[in-house]
Amino acid sequence: MTFRLLALAATTLAPLVLAQPFNGPGRYQIRNVETQKPLDINGDRLIQNSANGSRSQVWDFQPAGPEVFYIRNAANGCSMEMTQDRNSAPVICPPWRDGNPSQHWRIEPLRDGSFLIISRFRKPLDLPGGARRDGVPLQVYDRNGEGNQRFFIERVGGGGGGDRDRDRDRRGPHGAYYDNRDQMWKVEGDGVCFYRDTDFRGEALCARAGEDLPDVRREGGGVFLSMKFFGRVRSVEIFEREAFRGGVVRLDRDFANLRRVPAAWTRSVSDAIGSFRVNR
Repeated sequence: MTFRLLALAATTLAPLVLAQPFNGPGRYQIRNVETQKPLDINGDRLIQNSANGSRSQVWDFQPAGPEVFYIRNAANGCSMEMTQDRNSAPVICPPWRDGNPSQHWRIEPLRDGSFLIISRFRKPLDLPGGARRDGVPLQVYDRNGEGNQRFFIERVGGGGGGDRDRDRDRRGPHGAYYDNRDQMWKVEGDGVCFYRDTDFRGEALCARAGEDLPDVRREGGGVFLSMKFFGRVRSVEIFEREAFRGGVVRLDRDFANLRRVPAAWTRSVSDAIGSFRVNR
């Protein structure tokens, strides 16, 4: 039986279809009002770049707490981060870190339909001088009300209702599919998905009921931070080692954060899944 890790990242997207403006968690393109260029990444730097349809110009807004969001790049999952509380401090995009307040952003709507993207210390995201060239790095700066600090945040892909089947535009093996509306991998019928990030986000390793996975490490392994059941699945048995050997933990509900699930052989099962069985 063959399994593979379902990845959100890809090198390019079809041309983006822009829909409604920012209205909560979801997938968006962020364009500066002054230059009309979308935000992009270059290594770990946050920059502006001419629109090119790449996934690096798409951003996932995920709840980080009351009225604040993580803003994560769809290409590699990095999270927008303020480096210092001073004018002209660069904004970078390092790996996402749950609970890191420097990666928390508040979205403030303005009368013209644009938005301020405000850091934890109340300095907004800023395009220095409204420079129009590609590759200009973003920073934080005191609020000035100008177009270089205002951004159009427009939903891309799904996200507006309609026929549910239209959201199933990316499919994987064993009934797995990516639902654009909910911004997550799911399984048709009865099954389970293990996710790289908390709250059922990021890459996923999915399987349907009766499809045991004897070697998670061979299929990508690593850390899985959340787990969700679909259909009539009632439990999952997680084993310490491959081929259903070693210690075992039986889970009978969804877990948005597997770090909180201890096991006899490790501090948490999130980083020590050797194999698993899906039970109905």
